[in-house]
Amino acid sequence: MVIRRFLVVAFTLGALALTGCSPTAPPGTPTPPSSSARPGSAAPTSPHATTSRVVIPKDCRSLVSKADYGSVFGDTPLNDPAMLDGGTPTGHVTPSAPPPGATQAEVLRGATELICIWRDPAADITGLQVTVARVDPAVAKAYLAGLTAKGYTCGEAHSGLRCGLIKPNATYPVDEGYTSFLRDDIYIDVSQANFPTNDLIGKIVGTLWG
Repeated sequence: MVIRRFLVVAFTLGALALTGCSPTAPPGTPTPPSSSARPGSAAPTSPHATTSRVVIPKDCRSLVSKADYGSVFGDTPLNDPAMLDGGTPTGHVTPSAPPPGATQAEVLRGATELICIWRDPAADITGLQVTVARVDPAVAKAYLAGLTAKGYTCGEAHSGLRCGLIKPNATYPVDEGYTSFLRDDIYIDVSQANFPTNDLIGKIVGTLWG
């Protein structure tokens, strides 16, 4: 089943997407990240360094290797202006200072340096979004810890911390996945619906950290 006419979804922390889909799973059925943590438990503390020399790319196509790009995204339009609402920024963006009294989510959102949306303007629900930010690890860890109370499963993955949640879409018969990932001072948020992938976080990590 192919569902078309995608609705614009603004960038939100912890929004749609789980990137550990099994290659044998049917389209639109993400697989939870491997972890022994259970909803409601505190996010684990990363044993790794809290700073990195990772350079956040300015080109969304550089998030994964050239060899992986076609298999992951195919010919899905990238940052198509036809599906953006109200001048929503995409691609490389300049971080902004959070407002006074900002929440952890607002702080992380303000640190965003790259917003990538793979989505056909003619699709209703099919699409994938990635955002990347350089953050204060303490703020990001506190944010991830709070996700467990919302039903996310958290655990170590790819030398970092990953929290994920799957839920059915309220309108269409497909699943939405939500993934938040932190390694060192880099925070990655991936959102996808009816857009299965096979360990996208791992592919991004392999590109950014080498």
